[in-house]
Amino acid sequence: MAQQIIVAPGQSIQAAINAANPFDTIRVLPGTYTETININKTIQLLGAQAGVDARTRTGAPGTESIITGSTASGGTVQLTADNAVFDGFTVQGNTLTAGVATSSAASGYWVLNNISQDNVIGMFIGSNGATETQIRQNVIFNNNRPGASTGTGIYSDTGASNVLIESNRFAGPHQTSSITFINASDLVITRNELLTDNSLSLFGTTNVEVACNTITNSTESGIFFGGGTNLTDVYNNIVQNSGSSGINVFDVGFGTNMNIRAKNNNIQNNAGAGLNIQPGAYDDVSGRRLDATNNWWGSPTGPTSPANPGGTGDEVNDPDNVAEITPFLQAPPNPCSADLACLQQLAATQQALTATQQAFAALQQAFISLQQTLALVRQQLAVCMGQFRNKPDCPKRKKNSCKSCQH
Repeated sequence: MAQQIIVAPGQSIQAAINAANPFDTIRVLPGTYTETININKTIQLLGAQAGVDARTRTGAPGTESIITGSTASGGTVQLTADNAVFDGFTVQGNTLTAGVATSSAASGYWVLNNISQDNVIGMFIGSNGATETQIRQNVIFNNNRPGASTGTGIYSDTGASNVLIESNRFAGPHQTSSITFINASDLVITRNELLTDNSLSLFGTTNVEVACNTITNSTESGIFFGGGTNLTDVYNNIVQNSGSSGINVFDVGFGTNMNIRAKNNNIQNNAGAGLNIQPGAYDDVSGRRLDATNNWWGSPTGPTSPANPGGTGDEVNDPDNVAEITPFLQAPPNPCSADLACLQQLAATQQALTATQQAFAALQQAFISLQQTLALVRQQLAVCMGQFRNKPDCPKRKKNSCKSCQH
């Protein structure tokens, strides 16, 4: 029968893993643990915040189980056994590589509700694809320490397969990208928030779904195709205010991209184009044309493009004429359900803030009125005192009897 093991500050998490049997649960109490962890058994490793969405946490002292290992070459926390679970920790301070790393020799990992910050890479993801690996509800923040592939929130270049990246938040910004997958397949990247961060980048990937993500104020492109991608569906994303193009299709040495569908996205206010396709970067002969229909480009007139005369929205730059962009949406699409709830909460917060600001303004006005009244009283008092001093017949000890001094 599976057992539960408790680890307290001053004890070793790895020693508990070494002593555990498959399917045991290890619970780690709040505190800081300076060690490298290898979860090499099918166990659950649960921190103090297990089950608590990292996006809702403040990281207050005494509430987190913090793992730090400044020179862990394979990752501060390494998952190397099938179906290992890592849930509810903060991992920080790796000066050599990733905070969390999953091995490409196994699969079925669950990496949930963690904060990965101030490492070279936030998370390195490998998986052989036999069972779906899930990376969900993590906060991946400011992983920019010098090193190989630095400045990346999630990074993978070992052929990861069958991976779900869902409901994570990326911020910092990361210097290179929020998410980078190289030579990976069968990925679902959905409901993530890339907020004032960097690109979602794909190189040599096959069968990827990018859906319902919010990508705003990216340092560079919102979504970047680096070449060699095939069968990519991009839908219901919000891609706004990117420092470069909203969707950028390039070939940086991986070969041409094929079979991209980008539909029902909200693409607007990007510094470059809404959709930019580098000459020679997309193959519509071996595969289908790039389908960019039914998107919102920031204007009911559609995108700015020679293929859409009169369009004033974000530009579509398609020198090889490989994309279809009409019809287009004449209003922003409805956001995904989670995004809608978030937007509703944001609207309620903004209303409350407006009400507070109005109340504060009213209070300021009342204070100004009070100051004006006080100034008038002081003026009247000064006049009265002047009259009192100039009338020697006023009885000084019986002020109320001197009618001329009462006004």
